[in-house]
Amino acid sequence: MFKKLITNLPSKPSLMGQIAFYTTRLKQEEFSRRLGLILTSLALLLNINLMAFGPDSSALAAPGNDIISGGIYGSTVAEMQNQAIEAMRNDPVTKAVFEYYGITQQDIKNTSIKYLNTGDPQYRSVGQKSIGRGGEVCRTHNGIRFCERSMYAAFGNKKSNVKALVGSRDGVSSDPWFAILESCGNVVIRTSGDEEIYLDKVLGPKQTGKVMPGDRATYRLRFWAKENGARKISIEDTLPQYVSYISHTPKDLFDKVQVNGQKIKLFSSNNTAALGTNEERTVDIIVKISEDAPDRSLLCNNATITSNSDKASVTNKACLRVRIPPEKPLPEVTCDSLVRLSGDEVEYETTADIDDYTVEFEASASATNASISSFTFDYGDGESEDIANTESNSVRTSHTYSENGQYIVTVTVNSSEGQVSGQSCQLEIEIDEPVCEFNPNLPASDPNCLETDPHITQRKQAKNITQSIDDAHNTTAYAGDTIEYKLIVQNDGGEDIEDYEIVEDMADVLEYANLIDSDGGDIDQSTNVITWPKVDIAIGQQEVKTIIVKIKSPIPNTPQAQSDATSFDLRMENYFGNNVTIKLPKTPAKQVERIVKDLPNTGPGESIAVGILVVAIISYFYMRNRLIIKELDLIRREFA
Repeated sequence: MFKKLITNLPSKPSLMGQIAFYTTRLKQEEFSRRLGLILTSLALLLNINLMAFGPDSSALAAPGNDIISGGIYGSTVAEMQNQAIEAMRNDPVTKAVFEYYGITQQDIKNTSIKYLNTGDPQYRSVGQKSIGRGGEVCRTHNGIRFCERSMYAAFGNKKSNVKALVGSRDGVSSDPWFAILESCGNVVIRTSGDEEIYLDKVLGPKQTGKVMPGDRATYRLRFWAKENGARKISIEDTLPQYVSYISHTPKDLFDKVQVNGQKIKLFSSNNTAALGTNEERTVDIIVKISEDAPDRSLLCNNATITSNSDKASVTNKACLRVRIPPEKPLPEVTCDSLVRLSGDEVEYETTADIDDYTVEFEASASATNASISSFTFDYGDGESEDIANTESNSVRTSHTYSENGQYIVTVTVNSSEGQVSGQSCQLEIEIDEPVCEFNPNLPASDPNCLETDPHITQRKQAKNITQSIDDAHNTTAYAGDTIEYKLIVQNDGGEDIEDYEIVEDMADVLEYANLIDSDGGDIDQSTNVITWPKVDIAIGQQEVKTIIVKIKSPIPNTPQAQSDATSFDLRMENYFGNNVTIKLPKTPAKQVERIVKDLPNTGPGESIAVGILVVAIISYFYMRNRLIIKELDLIRREFA
């Protein structure tokens, strides 16, 4: 436009009016460009000032998990040390945790700045909030509760390098190494010392000992550790013939599985199955019984657990017996029952150093339009006997067993319509004085057959009442949904337990839900931990607590805390004997947050470079605008 006006001006003096109008517009544009240049320059100066005088800091504080709230950000090691020492002096949480792990002010002064890999399996991170993973164990010191777990689990199962103060604890002999994380002030220690692990194998809680070909069955492995916990845990289980592996649960403990014929190996790529001190976990192995499994075959097997520095095998076998139902009997004749008359106790008759066991049986049958001639007893030890029928279609007999063992006694009814048998005329008996469950070297009747330590099993169930989902684990809940949690505590030990306290950490759940009913429990508003009055639990009895929450509406869009990868992650997750996770739908704000996190980390240098470039471009157009105005003023004076 400017070039066109100047070119045509000598031949068309009337264009002077347009030049005057164009000059006025350019002066107005000069004002907006000057204002833009001033604001951009101020923004650049502010960015430079923050880089020079304001060190990086956490944009979001962790919701209740930080040992030092807001972290210990600083541009020098001295600044980070001073913040840690200041928190240790004034904050009761920091003081209690540092005191428990033997960290002194002098230890902090002797630290240096280093970077830790969150995926290193030897690191254990300490925070205020329970996450129920990574071999977590929670403790209380001076009235302050805190939880220790694998560092990998604490950082949301993500590997990264994090900045920390690293030093040595002068008063700790086992492994004095420690660290304090910059982003949250959480303490990190290393696992060390001899490990002592144990393994037990039983049938699943709802699994009977009898199965049919094609059935699914469940074995339960219970494993625990003593003083120093255990890490790098793997379990090897050699399944018996006619049994094949299908799956295992929970999968968050062992995320890897190797199947080689009948041998299966469960292990964790990131130490999520690690055990804390005196911590216990369970894993269920789901198998399938082969279609060609023979009737009466006994399917037993053992398992072995291996940790970083210890190995243990199960001391008992978990057995399944295959039972194929016989063909349906003839409608005219039925075998009604086979019972053991001598009761549960075994009768002993010792002759020539051989224990003989005599057991009495009674069998009965029914006949319609048919006659019963005799009953054939198969005693299961290779011997059989044919006994003539009585007028009542019922007979009694006895048999002497010379060896201990399990036997299947079967009765066949011989009639004018052929031979018939059935489940009612099969009986499984054990010829042996029962062995002590807790010490196989003692009989069950021995008064010393007691479990020395009480054993409590904890498990948790979640139900989405709104969506009518009985098992809400790994399902998605929506705003306004009502969730019911059931905490089940069972005494599986050999003695009654008195004054047992049930405690549940609901911090992660209550980020997205409101507590409706705690079943008489008291909640700590600062930690969201629910505690119930102490109860007595008798042998074999259960104590059940019900918690009801309602998903907030709308679902909060609170960003994840920089120092806690498990906070506000659209997952309600916690642990009570087993992990329960309920997912929440992704919101647009959270999707943007995720995308932003995936963008490259440019840092202050790149930001300033971009700012300088923007200022240069705006300055160029501003100066060009002023130049054109001056040229137009000269032209107007020349043609005036």
